[in-house]
Amino acid sequence: MQLNNSDESYDYTLRGFVLPKARNYRDLGVILSNDLKTTSHCKAAAAKGYRVLWSIRRSFQYLDDEMFGLLYPIYVRPHLEYGIQAACPCFKYEADMLERVQR
Repeated sequence: MQLNNSDESYDYTLRGFVLPKARNYRDLGVILSNDLKTTSHCKAAAAKGYRVLWSIRRSFQYLDDEMFGLLYPIYVRPHLEYGIQAACPCFKYEADMLERVQR
């Protein structure tokens, strides 16, 4: 992963093999791109939130507002809030992406 704006690109080798370049890097569950944008982290968090929401709706035959209000903070919100201090949504579309899951 290269974290500079120059066009120079260096090839790193390990025992004679050229290591592949990574565009995204995941550290402690937070995904950063090589230009340090958090868009990929927000996309992954929103997708995980939607998957958990879908499994909740699929698991319960009858789901009223009270029961959903109990299940949502336990199962969905932790996926949306994890790593938000390190990778806060900098752009409005990233924040909207995470807010859309909560509607």
